[in-house]
Amino acid sequence: MKLAELSDLRRRLAKRNIAAAPSIQRISISGLTGFRDLDIAPQTGFLALCGGTGVGKTAFLESLYYALSSSEAEQPRGLKRLSGARVRVEVALPTGTYTFDGTVGRRAPDEDWEGLGTGVQFVGLENRTTDIQAALRDQDIDVLKEGVGRGSLDGETVSALSLICRRVYSSVGFYEIEVGESIVPLFEVTVGELTYDSTTMATGELSTFYLAWALQRAESYGVLILEEPEAFLPPVSHRAIFGLIAKAALQKHLGIVLSTHAATVASELESTNLIAIRKHENLARISGNDETKAKVLSYLGLTPSRTIVALVEDEVGQEIFLHLFRQAELPGLVNLEVVVEPDGAGAIGKRLDFVPAIKSALFLGVLDGDMKQEASSWETPHEIVFLPFSRPIETELLETMRRNVPEIAARVGVSEDSLSNGLSDTEGGNYHDAFKQVAGAIGVDRKILTHATYEIWAQQESNAGAVQEFLAKLSMIAQARS
Repeated sequence: MKLAELSDLRRRLAKRNIAAAPSIQRISISGLTGFRDLDIAPQTGFLALCGGTGVGKTAFLESLYYALSSSEAEQPRGLKRLSGARVRVEVALPTGTYTFDGTVGRRAPDEDWEGLGTGVQFVGLENRTTDIQAALRDQDIDVLKEGVGRGSLDGETVSALSLICRRVYSSVGFYEIEVGESIVPLFEVTVGELTYDSTTMATGELSTFYLAWALQRAESYGVLILEEPEAFLPPVSHRAIFGLIAKAALQKHLGIVLSTHAATVASELESTNLIAIRKHENLARISGNDETKAKVLSYLGLTPSRTIVALVEDEVGQEIFLHLFRQAELPGLVNLEVVVEPDGAGAIGKRLDFVPAIKSALFLGVLDGDMKQEASSWETPHEIVFLPFSRPIETELLETMRRNVPEIAARVGVSEDSLSNGLSDTEGGNYHDAFKQVAGAIGVDRKILTHATYEIWAQQESNAGAVQEFLAKLSMIAQARS
């Protein structure tokens, strides 16, 4: 696996059909010690719970594992802490919907609960390190291997492990050893002329190998609950560990729920795949996946490293650009300063020619779509973007108002007659002045009128594509420079 594959993995995960893997539809938990009651609807097959150390990520994951696993499965390590909590989980499967609604620790001794039925694993920090180290301590490794077949990880996985652990593995084998009722993998690897096993591996290396082994053993259409997969690894390896998980999720149709306190891992996912957990008044609080990606990343300490100075033509352009900037989920990733150039597009061109390129800030010209031809002759070291309008913004917004009087009047809280009269009084006038006059005539703040009209404009199928193109270009510019 190469890091260049990550963008394709992200795209495929974002487009994965809801029926392609188990999808967590709803999670409700009440009465869990240290938590506010929660009721969220992620509706995704790849969910990342993001938060710092000690906020309750493990308790959430263990509650979910209890709800999805069978009565015969190994119980969560923190069962005593979870006992008494009421949990309801709904999971969409290709075969139908699975629902658990019960109290943790209150299953009757003779209750036969099959669980999700497609294979559920909890891969915790101790599973990947402490358990293996304890099981192999003071053991004769050759004796443990007797009568146990040697398995191996496939070539793609070995390549991914080399990238994650910063070593070139020529082979990776393992022996699955029974310890009590559990299976403990004994890894045996070769790097160059050196061969060694789990007993001498570094903690991060051992943790990564266990994760790869668990992914390879996972049943198709199963669910893996992963506790901090990036733990024990340096930040340079975090993106690669995400790639290992994402590839397995796509190949084996796995539902993935993981916890992380690494902004690098969270930044690989769409906002719809992220939920944040944080402490508030000594209680853990989990919000749904309706927060922006930048907001979630800010909880993980990712602060902007660059500033964008955007030069816009007028106040209406400023409002539309700010709305699009938020829609692209860029607040928190970069600082933004917007400057309205009162003398219009020509003045923006001159200013961009005058300002030298510097590392600490990106100067960005933000122009109306009708300026594309004129701006094509500008010679400037700075970026220029065109708002998704083929004509001046006010012209398109005024026409949108005239076509949608009832809806816009309802949105801004005025009568249809008032809006119609305000529009009639401005016909034939300068479009800049006309837009302001309509706002004044109906007694509505211009910003409110701008947003209400733009939202209707953007919903039109013929305009939605232009908006998405603008968002993609803005994100590319901001994130390439941040």
